[in-house]
Amino acid sequence: MSNMFVRTLSGAVFVALLVCSILVSPVLCAVVLGVFMLICLHEYCQMANRLEHVRLMEWLVLLAGVLVYLSVLSYCELFASCLTWVRPVVWIVPVLMPVIELFRHRGQALNNMGYSLLAIFLIAIPFALMNLLEQHSAKLLLAVFCLIWVNDTFAYLSGRAFGRHKMFERISPKKSWEGFAGGALLAMVAGGVYYQLTTGCSFYGIVLAVVVVVFGTLGDLVESMVKRITGVKDSGKLMPGHGGFYDRFDSALLAVWAVWTMMELLSAWGIRAAL
Repeated sequence: MSNMFVRTLSGAVFVALLVCSILVSPVLCAVVLGVFMLICLHEYCQMANRLEHVRLMEWLVLLAGVLVYLSVLSYCELFASCLTWVRPVVWIVPVLMPVIELFRHRGQALNNMGYSLLAIFLIAIPFALMNLLEQHSAKLLLAVFCLIWVNDTFAYLSGRAFGRHKMFERISPKKSWEGFAGGALLAMVAGGVYYQLTTGCSFYGIVLAVVVVVFGTLGDLVESMVKRITGVKDSGKLMPGHGGFYDRFDSALLAVWAVWTMMELLSAWGIRAAL
């Protein structure tokens, strides 16, 4: 079985599972995203523990991730009645981490706590925010992922064809400004066309595409930085031909943060965007 076939098959299964979970049910979406989050946290812990002075307690990171995920999920109307209790419980995490480190003698305490909390901000919270975007509109969350895939595909093709000027050679030697421009242009076209057909206003799609492309690219670079620091090529091996799940979600994690922040700012300013 060729590597290309395996890569295509595993990628197709991943996309189908993600898209179906978003479109079928908020409950299914929350469960599937929660599982993906736990896998990404596991991969992150495995990478971080390769460092000399870092020894994360993976069980505590996973517990913290679950509590944060459920506490954010409790703000979704569908889950509010059964998950409100998690909101005060989640604050046990920042108390547990330093207390447990008092009795540990593995790694350096500040490094352990810092890398653990970073996992929550880089992975757990963005996955939780995906559910808030889905509550606002399943179409919006799906659009974020589709724009990321369009951008990644055409950034790769443009970079291969025209790439001359390195974008961030210290972190990701293969990325070029030409690739970034090509991916951004096609993502803006795709976003504009999609929103023109669904809402009658292409402007929203173009703005969304710009936000997703910029922060999706930054998310990709952040994960590349983590891998470079920890000395790994892929975050994991669970997706044949693609590496790990963190590799597949890296762009979406910062992009979701940015889109959610944009939605909250527009709401605070009294602007209701048709996203």
